[in-house]
Amino acid sequence: MNISRRDVVKLFAGSIPAYYLGRSVSLSAAGTAAPAAATATAATIGLKDAYKGKFLIGTAGDLPGGYNEAELANIKANYDIVTPENCMKPQPTQPSEGNFSFDRPDALAAWCQQNGLKVWGHTLCWHSQSPQFFFQGTKEEGLAKLQKHIETVAGHMAGKVMGWDVVNESINDGGDNTTENLRNSSWYRLVGPEVLNKAFEWAHKADPKALLYYNDYNIEQNAADSKGKHQSSLLLLRRLLDQGAPINGVGIQGHWHLDTRIDNIEKAIANYKALGLQVAVTELDVTATGTNSGAFNPNAPAGDAGRCSSWSRPGYRYTSSS
Repeated sequence: MNISRRDVVKLFAGSIPAYYLGRSVSLSAAGTAAPAAATATAATIGLKDAYKGKFLIGTAGDLPGGYNEAELANIKANYDIVTPENCMKPQPTQPSEGNFSFDRPDALAAWCQQNGLKVWGHTLCWHSQSPQFFFQGTKEEGLAKLQKHIETVAGHMAGKVMGWDVVNESINDGGDNTTENLRNSSWYRLVGPEVLNKAFEWAHKADPKALLYYNDYNIEQNAADSKGKHQSSLLLLRRLLDQGAPINGVGIQGHWHLDTRIDNIEKAIANYKALGLQVAVTELDVTATGTNSGAFNPNAPAGDAGRCSSWSRPGYRYTSSS
């Protein structure tokens, strides 16, 4: 099937605790076409109808603004659930301290409600796309700012979203996989590991009915070999659960290649399920050529200037080492 950069796959497995949540599906080999039969089937019954009762099928975007009627009609015909691309992140929702903006999140939620789609929130706590005022001052001041942000945003959206990616991309790439290996960046320099516990606690307080997820990339890699970033993710998630954090699931971002090892994905899902967690496959993209999954230029090395196909917007760089 020829899937656009705006498309996404959300898969919900009702018989097991696994919720596959996607925010963007792309093919980096431009113009790759699907078999005619597959295209005809999707066009005839719609993706959401083809998987009805088995999976939720979704897309990403700050709807409805910026989308033409044909695109909106396609979304209504094929998808069950929407994740905002940018409008619920910390920077857009609180561009300056104490000044919150919900125009676009409210418009998205209203459009989805009117058209029978669910909404998934992204994201409440992230070191990127967050205003610098969060990280200025003492540890206690930083925590107070984050608490106000999460309780305000999640509280405002309560009843409008089915769940949240509460914390995004906290684990460092490479390094020691015998520890949680949290990255040395904004929130963790200011507060330390407890910021994750607090984020989940405050999100649950603001919206007790919402599903709460931890989201990261490459955490499925090397799972079958019991090493790498996957092992750090297991340590982190076990700690959060042991310390009573109200976490329901984990999101695997799914920046994959045609030669991605399926056994790693299956083992990672099994390991997370064994912890009692639901599993989401988020930001799903599959690189057909090149080495840098998720980049517009698939031949660019990780860390180069190619933008991620799953977040197609000016000025934001996403690479596997971000």
